[in-house]
Amino acid sequence: MSDTCLGGEMKPIIAFNNYKSYIMSQILSMQKSKDEVYHDLSCSMGVPVAMLKNALEGEGHISEDALTVVCIYFGLGDLESRYLSLLLRLNQAVNWQEIDSLCGQLDQLKHEMLDLQLEQTTEISVLSELFDCA
Repeated sequence: MSDTCLGGEMKPIIAFNNYKSYIMSQILSMQKSKDEVYHDLSCSMGVPVAMLKNALEGEGHISEDALTVVCIYFGLGDLESRYLSLLLRLNQAVNWQEIDSLCGQLDQLKHEMLDLQLEQTTEISVLSELFDCA
């Protein structure tokens, strides 16, 4: 099974523990070719394609500003953008105290996102029952 799919569907962002894996899954799920997406992103970031490729496929990292461009490009909302930002910081963290703090923040945000999803699902279910004329 693919790292990006779960039963043929995109995995939710909270299923990822590495920002690079999430970005790559988004790139691969697009109708455009991988090279076209890299070109679009690198132009928006003002960096060479090779530098972006190295950061996402190699040892480097993208900056927080570059991550903002990625979030806008993929149409991520506030919670998803915050989650991806925390993953970036976690993947760059160098000491256990920082890692522990970021993991706690990620767990809290995951719960917030799951609660919101449950709330939205419940609202849809209630509305469906209200308007069900069968």
